[in-house]
Amino acid sequence: MEDHTGSKVIVTGACGGIGEAIARAFAGAGAAVALADVRAAELADLAAALAGEGATVHHEVVDVTDDAAVQAFCASAAGALGAV
Repeated sequence: MEDHTGSKVIVTGACGGIGEAIARAFAGAGAAVALADVRAAELADLAAALAGEGATVHHEVVDVTDDAAVQAFCASAAGALGAV
């Protein structure tokens, strides 16, 4: 993957196979990642693992079927990471 240093990426379904692979790839390429999933424990574990590898990570439990929750997550991600 190309260098994504300075990029900010939102990954929903971050604890699933594809979502986790995407989160790991972008974090490994230097992007700050905002992770969302409904599985709290798995999300915290993934966020801790990526942060332990040096990534900038913001994570929240979010049900993406709830529009207000998604909007709140996007706002908090932008507050934590800068414009996303």
